[in-house]
Amino acid sequence: MRKIIIVSAISMVIFSCCIGVSSNTDKDKKYLYIEATGTNSHGDYSAKIDTLEIMEKNDSLAYLKAFEELCVSQRASALVVEIMKEKMGDRFDEYEEVHDFRLLNEKLEEVDRTIVPDSVLAEIAQSIFSLKLEK
Repeated sequence: MRKIIIVSAISMVIFSCCIGVSSNTDKDKKYLYIEATGTNSHGDYSAKIDTLEIMEKNDSLAYLKAFEELCVSQRASALVVEIMKEKMGDRFDEYEEVHDFRLLNEKLEEVDRTIVPDSVLAEIAQSIFSLKLEK
């Protein structure tokens, strides 16, 4: 009887440790996405910084989400420029916008961009930049 209690207690300890480990690895981590946008219009330069909190399981998934955010932002800006050029003509030709981003983990360390293969990033960019505006 005593052996059964000891074996049961050890089994419960091991089981609870395994549950604790798996819940820690499945837990979402916080990342900080920082996007800097620089605008040059007729020689007037302005900068804007936006931040977004990303919750993902790991660095790779967070980087994919951050890159997707950047591409969507770039595509939206390109569509706005397209529309403005149609409406304003040559007066909007000198408009230029540059986007860049950083992704920081919970320790505020920058997530390495090489964590995701370039081919995957190229596919994401191609799918987002191929979106057209319906008229």
